Amino acid sequence: MAVLQMLLLQVADASESIMVLSFCSYAVYRAFLFPYFFASLSKKIGFKYFGILSGIAFSVSGISQLVISPLATYVEGDCHELDDQIDDTCSEGSWDMIHYFQIMCLVVLLLVPIIDNYVDNKKTKALKKLLSMQSSSYGSVNEVTELLSEKAQIY
Repeated sequence: MAVLQMLLLQVADASESIMVLSFCSYAVYRAFLFPYFFASLSKKIGFKYFGILSGIAFSVSGISQLVISPLATYVEGDCHELDDQIDDTCSEGSWDMIHYFQIMCLVVLLLVPIIDNYVDNKKTKALKKLLSMQSSSYGSVNEVTELLSEKAQIY
């Protein structure tokens, strides 16, 4: 939904209906973002460092919001301030730079789940291979096999 929202903003131009659709996708995205983030955080690492990591995530998010206003001022230019005056010295802004940055962020956001899925599949295959090895009747090997099978069930 976040990718859809960003793509809609990039093609919106002056279309009010596309901007409203973009805002709706943003609202749905934000409604799912926090529950999914906290659920995946606790699933991946457990609850031992949950508070610390969620605090760090909120801090990074808050600090990054401080950059938004100066960035918007830099990107927008000053032609809109001239009120119908034709002036060749005004700045149209740096929209190309911000659009390239947005596209780069979208590519990274699309690659993260793909890489995560690839790593999870490799872990699962390694566990299955380890579990399929012939077990021995030596005491500690059976205990290790049982522990590994419990870990495999978690995945």
